[in-house]
Amino acid sequence: METSILQRIPLEIRIHIYNHVLESPTGAILLSRGTFPPTPPERRQRQYAKRKARPTFVVRPIVTTTHELHRVLRIELGLFRTCKQIHNESKHILWRRNILRLHSVTFLDFINWNPAVGSVSQNLRHVEIDVGCGRIGVPDLRNTRIALQKIAEWSRNGSVKSLAIIFAHTRDQIYSTFFYMCRVASATRQCFDQLLGTLKWFKKACSPQLSRQIRIDRISGRDSNRNRWLLRNRHLNMKVVASSLHEHFGGELWADGILCYKNGVEICDRFLPTI
Repeated sequence: METSILQRIPLEIRIHIYNHVLESPTGAILLSRGTFPPTPPERRQRQYAKRKARPTFVVRPIVTTTHELHRVLRIELGLFRTCKQIHNESKHILWRRNILRLHSVTFLDFINWNPAVGSVSQNLRHVEIDVGCGRIGVPDLRNTRIALQKIAEWSRNGSVKSLAIIFAHTRDQIYSTFFYMCRVASATRQCFDQLLGTLKWFKKACSPQLSRQIRIDRISGRDSNRNRWLLRNRHLNMKVVASSLHEHFGGELWADGILCYKNGVEICDRFLPTI
């Protein structure tokens, strides 16, 4: 017998409620590593020990332009634990109605997150990979390659329709991730060539209908004088790096919110100083 008030409401209204609860006000969500609740009673210690070995995540709305988490709002997943009926009706909405932003450093944990992966691969529409930097300022290229391999599979056998690779610039970074990428390309060409090889493989392995983007934010970092900054760092050959990324990945390449390359054609030059 139905005892929940929510179950007595018509399905069309329940769907509106699910959308209101699970849809991000910014249109995008970020999965960040979560924490487990305090230690449960002794009789549940064994179950808790098994649970502790698995990764868990907190779902937060993220502002895609500034790459900052929403300070107030948080998407609660308790709705999924209400009952099997509500879980089955709402489990796809979180992934279909939001852009999923993933940091490359947490992607390995994410694909091992058992409660989500089965639902994600069949319902996720749009995904963004933030190529983060390690502690020594080196972009996390290894995990980025692993993430691309998984998303290629999801685009062929699942529901992923678009992918964006983000070279972000956040408040705690002096320079953008793209700057560190250019530094890696000039110092250790082998590492950069491996990434280009992965992008070339992804271009062939993903679904032909997959929309692909590379987005580079704040090329000059915190320096407000962009032209002066480009002159000072022209030895990094940023245009060569950007054109190489686009050539091997295809789709579109955006820099500072301006379309620079599309399907092999240069639209605008944002990487050379104007003298």
